[in-house]
Amino acid sequence: MVAFAYSSSWMKEFYINGVFVGNVDLYGGFYADNPPFEPMTVGGVQPSSPIGGTLDGRIEELAVFDIGNTAEISDLSCIDPNNPNLTLFFDFNEGSGVIAVDPINGNDTLVMQNMNAATAWQNGPMCGTCSAEMANQITVQVGQPTTSTTTVSECVSYTWNGTAYNTSGTYTWMGTNAAGCDSTATLNLTILTPTTSTTTVSECVSYTWNGTTYNTSGTYTWMGTNAAGCDSTATLNLTILTPTTSTTTVSECVSYTWNGTAYNTSGTYTWMGTNAAGCDSTATLNLTILSPTTSTTTVSECVSYTWNGTTYTTSGTYKWMGTNAAGCDSTATLNLTILTPTTSTTTVSECVSYTWNGTAYTTSGVYTWMGTNAAGCDSTATLNLTINTVDATVTDNSPTLEANLAGATYQWIDCGNNNAPIIGETNQVFTAQVNGDYAVIVTTNNCSDTSACISVQNVGVKDVASLPSVKVYPNPFENEFHVELSGLNDNTAILVYTADGRLVANYTTIQDQLITIDAAQWESGVYFLSYNQGEAQQMIRVIKR
Repeated sequence: MVAFAYSSSWMKEFYINGVFVGNVDLYGGFYADNPPFEPMTVGGVQPSSPIGGTLDGRIEELAVFDIGNTAEISDLSCIDPNNPNLTLFFDFNEGSGVIAVDPINGNDTLVMQNMNAATAWQNGPMCGTCSAEMANQITVQVGQPTTSTTTVSECVSYTWNGTAYNTSGTYTWMGTNAAGCDSTATLNLTILTPTTSTTTVSECVSYTWNGTTYNTSGTYTWMGTNAAGCDSTATLNLTILTPTTSTTTVSECVSYTWNGTAYNTSGTYTWMGTNAAGCDSTATLNLTILSPTTSTTTVSECVSYTWNGTTYTTSGTYKWMGTNAAGCDSTATLNLTILTPTTSTTTVSECVSYTWNGTAYTTSGVYTWMGTNAAGCDSTATLNLTINTVDATVTDNSPTLEANLAGATYQWIDCGNNNAPIIGETNQVFTAQVNGDYAVIVTTNNCSDTSACISVQNVGVKDVASLPSVKVYPNPFENEFHVELSGLNDNTAILVYTADGRLVANYTTIQDQLITIDAAQWESGVYFLSYNQGEAQQMIRVIKR
């Protein structure tokens, strides 16, 4: 950075990057007594100066301060455009051409002389991103701004320096004069406006306006010039009136006064006169004379009833006096019946569960249901419910089973045969004839319950070790099955029983080791095969599909 500071009227102290180099005498100056016209030369010094006659290099910024000592400029490597002592500041990167605008003093336009491609730039003309390259001196000449004032009166709008104005006022234009300095032009503008007027007239038959006679309603326009010389537009809103007629329909109590006459009889009446516009007017009255009314209402309601703002809780006949819709007297009578809620109690004994008002109950207790009775009032029903239970437990003394509840009705069933009843087994005690799963249905107090199934597997098992070896297959079977035996003697027998104890097959003389049993005619279900040899006996369950 290169800086100069005045040390006397002519001499300047010269600094490079804030370091004093020596005193130099520049070509030209920038003096306080004649700043508008004295040029300031940048880039040249006396040949006898310490730095020679020319400052070759690049100018990126030019700053002029109004301070005369060196302390403030000892380090200005970063120029702050907002420095209060900065009077002129140019950034040569700001644009192209030979004119640069001082951002500190916006009204001054400075002309850069000798700045042309041949003498001022080493690297070609200035551009938006280039810096000035100095080969010669650059002279900054401060020119003289100019001012002018224009007074104009115009209709509607006026265009001045490319801007259209439509409002009266004083306007200022800032530009550049021929010398390249600021030019301020002032416009005192008066905008004259066209005038408009509107006349509204109602007239019978016809109306004459601006020399023309109109006999039809409508909007008419007249164009002319006002006193200011601008357009004048007059508008006539014209209504041509004709005789009028009207019809009024009235309903009134007792009597009605119309156009000064009182009427107390229904009928149609006519009045002739002049309307507000002064034309003939015919008025017709359709009159209805009204009389007082009466009414009777019969109501049944729960607990209370509100009628015409009053709440009633007792049955009776009540009257209300008021005004009917036509504004005449009205007498209303209310025949009122007040209904009351109802209650009921039901006592029930039931087995297992009881369904009441849509709800199933399985536990004894007192239950309440809220609803609506036949009259539409609240109804409260109470159920005293007893759920009876049956003791269906069994004592297992296989092959004998005993129901624990005495004095009941019993039916023993075969769990392995779809719970089929066992014929004849209706006592409290049951002894199984074949191995299987059994249960009992116990009934008491018109209630029944079924015990759990109990497995009996020790029927007729005597000296099993002395029995022959037996194989049964297939099991389950469809039409027949095979019994394979070993260790037979003359006392071996094979018997087949149904689940309810019926004998369906009997082989008492067995000579073969393999027996095929035909079961095609048997019903599907569970069967028990008993094979005996002397006192020994064993059961095998077989199933037909």
